[in-house]
Amino acid sequence: LHLHASKYQLKFVDFFQTSDDYHVKSVHLINRILRMFSFLIAVTLPGIYVMLSKFHLNDFSNKYQKILFNDKEVLPTIAEVMILLILLKILFDLGSTAPRGTVILLTFVATITIGETSIAAKFIHPAGLVVTSLSAFLTFAVGLRGQLGAMTYIRILYIAVGYFTDFYGLIVLSVALIIYTARLKSVGVPYLSPIIPFRPKEFQDIFFRGNLRKLNNKKHSFPNVKTRR
Repeated sequence: LHLHASKYQLKFVDFFQTSDDYHVKSVHLINRILRMFSFLIAVTLPGIYVMLSKFHLNDFSNKYQKILFNDKEVLPTIAEVMILLILLKILFDLGSTAPRGTVILLTFVATITIGETSIAAKFIHPAGLVVTSLSAFLTFAVGLRGQLGAMTYIRILYIAVGYFTDFYGLIVLSVALIIYTARLKSVGVPYLSPIIPFRPKEFQDIFFRGNLRKLNNKKHSFPNVKTRR
């Protein structure tokens, strides 16, 4: 019995590509941009929301403070965001593993418990529920292609940094994450290529899918760094 294994380079931009980009004409111009935008919102929105609640609450009028952040809820903003993210993660896991006949029932019970009951009991704020639900929902725009775990950790980092620092802390975290991922390599190829290092000739299949005839006949070249074994 002979086993053979093949290794292929995998870049960050590959997670935003799907087969529909190459088979459906009407979606290749905007789908990847929407997925990238969804990725940014999914990982940063809860942290920005917690940061605004902690450091910029007084920048809003009393009316918008009640609408967006706090209206005599029991839990502080960071606690309700973390609890909601955990509950939504459990709900999504149950939905993917539970029998088909019980998925609707689980969704119905979770909607009443997490949504109506917790808001009516003043445990969580409606805006906090919207923020965390939107973040969790947009995760699946990219997360189903292998980035779900990484996005969860990055989201928690943004929440923690947003709570203990201000907007500048989120900027430093973003720069640090870009530097870290730019140093990663997949089979010797930079993980953020062709964005970092910047190779504009390879952009025909990055943010949008270019002409298929040109892509099929194009020779792709990426900097390959030999790694030590």
